[in-house]
Amino acid sequence: MGCYAKNIKRFADRFGTSSLAFIETKRLSTDVDGVVRQLSSFLSISPVIPSRLETAASSDLDAGQTKGLGAEKEPVRLNTVARAATSADAADVRKLKLEMARYYAPWNSKLETITGLSLGWNSLPLYTEALCQSAP
Repeated sequence: MGCYAKNIKRFADRFGTSSLAFIETKRLSTDVDGVVRQLSSFLSISPVIPSRLETAASSDLDAGQTKGLGAEKEPVRLNTVARAATSADAADVRKLKLEMARYYAPWNSKLETITGLSLGWNSLPLYTEALCQSAP
């Protein structure tokens, strides 16, 4: 979660939304070809063939090029104190999530307005519940 609209608005105000390309992160893994075509068109350049990039990337990884990328390290565990979660914990977490959803919902709407994207974040069950609870 984040207030992306705050930062993007500054760029949009300075350069205009027509000078910015908006790509949903999930498309980077689900529609690489479409993203490359969209960005190539936006930049008025010939598209790079993604299959060539994938081949180059996989050959680099196959050649042991992962050193220094963190792949050789164990993940850091921030919460090392184990304890059983209680129903009170679950209720507190749920309450916090609803508060966060109420806080971020207006920012999500602003982001959709600025980018012209229909992200659907405020349609997620948690957001709809939070927004219904905050309605007068």
